[in-house]
Amino acid sequence: MYHNQRVAGDFYEFLRVGPSRVLFGRFDLTGRRGDTREILIAAQNTFRMLAPKPFAGKDFNEAEAMVALGHEVNRTILQVAGGIRRCPAFIGCYNEDLGTVCYTNAGHTPALLRDDCGITQLEASGAAARHLSHATHSASTWGRGRHF
Repeated sequence: MYHNQRVAGDFYEFLRVGPSRVLFGRFDLTGRRGDTREILIAAQNTFRMLAPKPFAGKDFNEAEAMVALGHEVNRTILQVAGGIRRCPAFIGCYNEDLGTVCYTNAGHTPALLRDDCGITQLEASGAAARHLSHATHSASTWGRGRHF
């Protein structure tokens, strides 16, 4: 559980999307708080409403679900902003059963993942999203089969 306010063009979210999966996202929309507030609220609502759907059930492709969710958040930002906005983003899904993290990092600062073997840097898997309706990013999976 967490609680914090949005700051300027940032938002982050954590959601349980299944019995053994936790989805998390970090977005950094460029601009001042007054210019980004409505856009971020819409993006966060899209993330919250759509995230459980592609991750439902036991038999699905995490990488495809990650890319599809990122695409929908991109579309929301493009529509609400009324044009292109730069937004580095990191979305990850921690699978507690397998001890893996599937993630997409669209130009965001690399994430640091810590487990009992040390710290691993999760590099960008694509350029920063510019919120074009056709933008795509790849997803990567990392894990040693241990819990973080």
